[in-house]
Amino acid sequence: MRVPGHRRRVPAWNPRGAIASRARPVPAARGPHYNLGRVQPITLERQAVGFAAGTRVTTFRHRISIFSQKLDRAAFVVYFLGGVVPLVALGVVVDRYALAPFAPERNAYSSAALIGVMVSTCALSLTCFFALRRMTRRSLQQIDRDSRQLASLFSATSSLAAAQHGYDVAHRAARCAVTLATAQAAFVLLRKEDEGALGPVAAAGEDCTELYNAVSEPLLELADLVVSEGRPALRGPEDAAAGGAGTEIGAAIVVPIPGARGSLGALAVIHADRRGRFDASQVDALCALAALCAVALRKARAVEENRVLAYYDTLTGLPNRRLYKDRLEQAILSARRRNRPVATCLLDLDGFKRVNDTLGHSCGDQLLCQVSERLVGTVRLTDSVSRLEASASSAAISRLGGDEFTFLLNDIADAQDAARVAARILDAFSKPFYVDGHEVFATASVGIAVFPFDGNDAETLLRNADAAMYSAKARGRNNFQFYAKSMNATALRKLDLEGRIRRALERQEFALHYQPVRDTLSGRLTGAEALLRWRDPELGNMSPAEFIPIAEETNLIGPLGEWVLRTACQQCHLWQSAGFRPIRLSVNLSGHQLRHRDLVDSVARGLRDSGLSPDWLELEITESTIMQNDDMTKSTFYALHDMGIGLALDDFGTGYSSLSYLRRFPLDRVKIDRSFVREITTNTDDAALAGAIIAMVHSLGLRVVAEGVETSEQAAFLRERGCDELQGFLFSPAVPADEFARFLDGETRR
Repeated sequence: MRVPGHRRRVPAWNPRGAIASRARPVPAARGPHYNLGRVQPITLERQAVGFAAGTRVTTFRHRISIFSQKLDRAAFVVYFLGGVVPLVALGVVVDRYALAPFAPERNAYSSAALIGVMVSTCALSLTCFFALRRMTRRSLQQIDRDSRQLASLFSATSSLAAAQHGYDVAHRAARCAVTLATAQAAFVLLRKEDEGALGPVAAAGEDCTELYNAVSEPLLELADLVVSEGRPALRGPEDAAAGGAGTEIGAAIVVPIPGARGSLGALAVIHADRRGRFDASQVDALCALAALCAVALRKARAVEENRVLAYYDTLTGLPNRRLYKDRLEQAILSARRRNRPVATCLLDLDGFKRVNDTLGHSCGDQLLCQVSERLVGTVRLTDSVSRLEASASSAAISRLGGDEFTFLLNDIADAQDAARVAARILDAFSKPFYVDGHEVFATASVGIAVFPFDGNDAETLLRNADAAMYSAKARGRNNFQFYAKSMNATALRKLDLEGRIRRALERQEFALHYQPVRDTLSGRLTGAEALLRWRDPELGNMSPAEFIPIAEETNLIGPLGEWVLRTACQQCHLWQSAGFRPIRLSVNLSGHQLRHRDLVDSVARGLRDSGLSPDWLELEITESTIMQNDDMTKSTFYALHDMGIGLALDDFGTGYSSLSYLRRFPLDRVKIDRSFVREITTNTDDAALAGAIIAMVHSLGLRVVAEGVETSEQAAFLRERGCDELQGFLFSPAVPADEFARFLDGETRR
């Protein structure tokens, strides 16, 4: 096994295997995974507080040295004054008062005694002096070693706190271990998640690679023992020689790197010289360094996990919108310098909601993961896909959220290259996906925006690609569309109309016009259809075909439809109160209104507030609306029918025109769409279809109303075929309520 040297540049370390972006300090390159334990919110600087006192000792090192020199000079004087003088005085006292009674010739005895005492005192003083001096120097040397180690630990704390990733932490810890122990080599061994075995991550020192290769086997065995037991182990030179390493080495020490759940790994330090030893202070310092290394590793992993959460999608592992926009901006800068186009494509899955609703959200998540894998396998290595974690091939694919993906196309010659890539991606969706035992077929709609033609910044390109994607959906889905300026104009127009519709509801700018319905044979007025009209103060008269779909998309159709129903009922009741002959009033219902569960209550409330009898109200529903939710529509229809309200099927012939719908719903009338009436006198096919529809509806016991009658020839043809009622410009366009009252006044006088 070969260990990289401590000066070698290593790739950014990512425990989760994220991919490095060389251009930005975003999630790093895929590499070995190491078990760093559970991430704890530990601040490395707090761990340094215990070692900060070492700098104080280092600060006083020079003062201690000066004090030692002064102590050497003054020691003899101190010892003499404190030891010799008192002892001489004691000898004089003994000579005068103790020996005088027993020695008449005390001058000779006292002199001899005094000299003996003085010699003994001097010898004792000199012995104490040299012993104390030796002890002082040893203490000063120990203080100096401790201060150096504490200063080294404090420096190691600062160094580890500045590390950017796990590999950086390991290399810094190895270099600090060599300095602390004054050893020849140090190694950081971490446990790999996928293998569960210890492996070298970093090394420092002279000839560390050769030294590791020589002692790797016994060193790994010792490291495994240390990690399993959770305490350091020291191996002397004799043990190293007995291990059969074949290389003359000194002592070795292995210290565990503690973790939240067991040891993360081990820190190994080796003396190359057989005379090398480790004292107790070095062992303590290395244990402290291992603890600091563990804190720094956990901190690095926490930073890396936060970075992954900030830049990557947790479900698919692809880059998210934030990272994709960053890479798109870089690609734009590069393309601007090289004068080359760059394309961004936005992909949206068609019918993804149906998968979630039928198979569940877990299956939907599996489908998204499979889609991301298929996209990554489709684009080139120089391109990028985002939903947004990635390998080199997925560097430009991202997931923007939900079922939207983007991919960045670099190094394209023209827009047609982007079209070919989009076609290749759509072709990849032709194969089924297998989700939880289900075979799922999915299609996609793709919008393409190209720099510099469709925008000069990332935000504009993404917005225009989104508009092109919705254009692809509007064109039948499962296709791709390039951005065109008209798409944004349409989107802006819709956004503007939405705001105007809201204001129009508040300002009561809407109005109802009424178009008469007459009996085919007698020509009498039998009913009227209430039609919504809107005159905007700035835009003028607005077509219902333009603002009704927007009201449905923005859920404004609810309050708007309720206003139409209430106003129509009130007007019909006012006509009846004015003495006009009662007629049937038809009001159109939107499919969105029909899907609301409170529709029946809303209609009942409108009738109750206006005072209109249900017999004079008829609700019209289009054929396509009935087919959207058969069961719910059927129950609503029967509830309305039980209230006495008439029901009419509008625009018959434009949908499936199924007889089963006419049989299963309690309908009273069927209205033939104007598209069949327009050429009824010139087109034999339309004439045949109109005649067949009239006969079919009559066979079911329902009445028939023809819309869009504009000529007397059309009226005559429909009269011959037995159509019951006619409606169209031949009689009158839709007119305001006061003008429609003239028709009612004429009918009353007849």
